[in-house]
Amino acid sequence: MRKILLAFATLLLPTAGICQQKIENGVRAELKTAPLVRVLIVTRPDPEQTNGGASFASASSYVSDALSDSAQNVRPIGSLPVAAAEISAAALPRLREDPNVVLVTRDIPMPPTLMDSVPFIGGDKMHGLGYSGTNETVAVLDTGAQIDHPALAGAVVGEACFSTDHSSVYNVKSLCPGGFDVGTVGGSAGQCPTDVAGCDHGTHVAGIIAGHNMTFAAKNFGGVAPAAKLLLIQVYSLFDDPSVCKAAGKCIRSFTSDQLRALEYVFKHRAEFTVAAVNMSLGSGYFDAACDKSSALTEIIERLRSKGIPTVVSAGNEHFFDGVAEPACISSAVSVAATKKDGSLDVSYSNVASMVHIAAPGTDIVSSVPGSAYAP
Repeated sequence: MRKILLAFATLLLPTAGICQQKIENGVRAELKTAPLVRVLIVTRPDPEQTNGGASFASASSYVSDALSDSAQNVRPIGSLPVAAAEISAAALPRLREDPNVVLVTRDIPMPPTLMDSVPFIGGDKMHGLGYSGTNETVAVLDTGAQIDHPALAGAVVGEACFSTDHSSVYNVKSLCPGGFDVGTVGGSAGQCPTDVAGCDHGTHVAGIIAGHNMTFAAKNFGGVAPAAKLLLIQVYSLFDDPSVCKAAGKCIRSFTSDQLRALEYVFKHRAEFTVAAVNMSLGSGYFDAACDKSSALTEIIERLRSKGIPTVVSAGNEHFFDGVAEPACISSAVSVAATKKDGSLDVSYSNVASMVHIAAPGTDIVSSVPGSAYAP
């Protein structure tokens, strides 16, 4: 009888393999050579545990207490059950054994990507039928935009910025007004330096979505939804770090944690701005299957979708032929690969895979750029 009880008790105990599944392999791999790694820690208060339930005030306070001196720069992600932190190897066993921690994944700085067009997808025909985005808003998580660009006149109904202002892992600073890590006032989405590569990205994307009265090469044209409004959210940080920028010197990247904060902001203000969709032309990593259980972005994207708001995401620009980047790997997101103007997939850069939902023109697309100009 005693042997049976011991065997039964053993079945109830989590094995080392199961415990380790909640910590992304990349976290452990990086900590073999780096003193600190930026991570996102997803928590779930467990009322059956003595350290969970009602006493669980917030994810960040809980993580700070649980990890003590093995974590730095612990911060909340709005009211989501997620904390961002920079951890040492000493934190791994604590996280692995903690019943209130369900996922630990790297907080990766992602580069911008791009896709979409109008006549090639029949957008002009839809405009003729009266579908041009009237009374709808698209939340654009990107590098911000030139707010006073003629193509965007009257379209911008809100601005926000979520940008990392310091780190013990990277040499990084915020692109929000005043150097703060958040901003929601006018001008919050217009701080990306035009002399840094990639800072024109958000203006270009905004024009593709809702640009109007645009002129290039003696041709007048508009965006996919020229009557739509724009909620511009700047989610990039400025890096002066060779480990990230290589020979480029300074560069911009978007941390997953800042994307999370931005998506929660959209969710909370969806009714105020009449948000119809979210656009994220960014991504990083390689995934040949859905990453729903391993991405910290899954829950908020699913929350938005439950309210009828799709999050449209670039498949990525690493020219994978059998995989996509994160967050396009999240099954509840709408992933988009790029085609050439002849309709063929542009595998010279665009990621393609059977899990991609839509392919749309993304090569040599003319749209607005900073300086009140237009370019492909």
